Amino acid sequence: MDIRKEYQEWLTPLLEHAQYHLTLQTTVTCDRVRAGHEIAIWRSWRRLINRIDHYLYGNARRRKPDTCRILALPIMEGLAEPWNTEKTVHIHSIIGNIPSQESIEKLSIFIKNVWKTVDFGNEMTHFDKIYDVSGAVIYISKKVKKYKSWLGIEYSQFPHNISAK
Repeated sequence: MDIRKEYQEWLTPLLEHAQYHLTLQTTVTCDRVRAGHEIAIWRSWRRLINRIDHYLYGNARRRKPDTCRILALPIMEGLAEPWNTEKTVHIHSIIGNIPSQESIEKLSIFIKNVWKTVDFGNEMTHFDKIYDVSGAVIYISKKVKKYKSWLGIEYSQFPHNISAK
C-alpha cells in the first residue's frame, strides 16, 4: 500500500471531527530549503497550535486536555521541489474541535497575526470551512509520496477524547 493511502486510512476515524482546512505559507521557497528548515517550520507550527489552544480555551486546555484542545492534522508540502523557484514550503492542515460559538472571522485574523510573527511564517494564510471532508483529505495529501516526515503525524494534536484508531 502506498503512503498516501495509509495516511488517508489513518485519518478516517478522525474525519468526523474535521471542521476547517488551514493553509499556512512560509517565507522559504522550495529552491532555498536547507538542513534544519523542516524542523524549524514544524516548531513554528507547534507554537501556532499552542497559541490557538490558548486563544480558544485559555488555561482550561491544561486542566481539561480531553476536551479543551483543537484537533490539528498537518502535512508539509514543497520540501522536495528544489527546481521550483516560485512555490513556497507550506503546511496544509485539517482543524477540528473548534467551539461552535467561536467567530471564524476573528479566529482567522488571529491565526494570520500569529503566523506572521513565527520563524518562517508570513501573512499568507487560508482558513476555510470544510464542506467535503473526503475532498479535503485528498487535497491535503495530494503531494504525499514517500517521505513520512512531511505528514507531520508527530506534530498532530488530538484532544484526549478523540483518537486515531
